[in-house]
Amino acid sequence: MSLGDTADSHPRLLALAPSEPAFAALVGDLLRDGCTIRFRADGRSMHPSLRAGDVLTVRRIETNRLRRGDVVLYQHPGAGVIAHRILARATTADGIRFHIRGDAAGGAPDGVQAREVLGLVIGLQREDSNRDLNSAAWRWLGLLRAWRQSFRHRLRRWRDTRIPPPASLAPSA
Repeated sequence: MSLGDTADSHPRLLALAPSEPAFAALVGDLLRDGCTIRFRADGRSMHPSLRAGDVLTVRRIETNRLRRGDVVLYQHPGAGVIAHRILARATTADGIRFHIRGDAAGGAPDGVQAREVLGLVIGLQREDSNRDLNSAAWRWLGLLRAWRQSFRHRLRRWRDTRIPPPASLAPSA
């Protein structure tokens, strides 16, 4: 049995907040040692897929096995540990790089090096239900949500940057 696992093989719930510096160090060490971890999510960047208060289960995974649509836990400089969805994957001279973004965010995705990925989110507990996040259906539903949000963001940007009509053509009040 390893640290973070109980005798009945259910991981313990970590009490640290994901934004705390100690959380990143502890989670990184536990996942590298092969432990499965659970923690309570905070923030709204993955809404509605993940909500503040949901309990996430994360396990270590080789980064070459990650796929588009997977939700990963990664170390974000200055923001602590974040769970976001992989939108794309690229191989660069520096190695594998993922384009990652929250489902509720509409901006450009973050570029994350494979070495910054801590683990794969495999489970979600919300109220009295447990969800397996390792299924293809979950990944594709999440991708659709992310693409929808991106489209809405671009539409708003387009609408806000349109040139207003000349005053003589504007509708009268």
